Amino acid sequence: MSLFSFGPDPARAQRLDERVRDSLAVSLSEIAHAIGEEIGFPPSQADPLIQHLRARPVAPGLFAIYTALVEAALREDAAEAAALAKNLRHACEKTVQSLRVVNLTDDDLGPGQVERYRRIITGDEPEIIIPLAQVDEAELLRAGRLITVTLSLLDTAAPEIAGELRVLVREVVIVHSAAQADDSAALELDGASSFYLWGALLLNSARQRGRVSMAVTLVHEAVHGLLFGMSLGAPLVENAPEERYLSPLRDDLRPMDGLFHATYVLARMIDCLQRLLHSSELTPDEISAAQMALAQHQAEYEAGLVLVTASARFTQIGAAAFHAMRQATVF
Repeated sequence: MSLFSFGPDPARAQRLDERVRDSLAVSLSEIAHAIGEEIGFPPSQADPLIQHLRARPVAPGLFAIYTALVEAALREDAAEAAALAKNLRHACEKTVQSLRVVNLTDDDLGPGQVERYRRIITGDEPEIIIPLAQVDEAELLRAGRLITVTLSLLDTAAPEIAGELRVLVREVVIVHSAAQADDSAALELDGASSFYLWGALLLNSARQRGRVSMAVTLVHEAVHGLLFGMSLGAPLVENAPEERYLSPLRDDLRPMDGLFHATYVLARMIDCLQRLLHSSELTPDEISAAQMALAQHQAEYEAGLVLVTASARFTQIGAAAFHAMRQATVF
């Protein structure tokens, strides 16, 4: 299967994961050779980390530390960069589980990681306030159980989706996200992901009460990761970020790259719901919920498709992904 094919494919996800890790390894090598001696990260110390990166999956937190290291280097803050380089080596030593469900705390993510995760999630649009907080233990346990039974459902009803998810998602960070009633600038989070947190997604579990809702949400965020992997985090369109358009998934105006992501993600959400409905694994209440969600997302997809088709100026990768989506038999 091509890297840009539309349908879920665990093997393609594995190739994308290797591609992203290789890209990070190249960047770390460049940092080590350029300023490594100044920050206690010479090539002799960087090389084992680089070999580890290329050999096996790593924790999403390592990408957060790398991002902070690059920012410190650009600020010419050698002391901070040195501390982060040391943290990077320690993070690489951690064993990576296939998928773990964690709280938005430094105890779960690592020292200083909550603030790094926050900056990455809000960094592209600093004018938007996204309230993020940890959840209590009871909600963390409930969310973890729901994710477990949802993955079991997908293993049976949509094994290709389940396999792809298990490659693309290493860490689900459960968060509480609720805006104050008088805060019109705040945006409550459903879920979020970033190329700079490769392998992680943030999930407002309070909005997910059943297997169908959780399955669609996991697919939603994982497919953002899929697109990040295809483009190595680069935009999929050449439209300027200042150009803003109505979004099928959000109330605020979005740049075309965000609209492309939303439309593609909706297509894969529809694919997931159709696979679930074609299985015999849903309860009657779940069938009803899936049918309602399918109708809503099909309308949202059609609205996004009209805008993207009319106004997007695709990159080569964006054009390949968009063409594959349009050719998909699911529609």
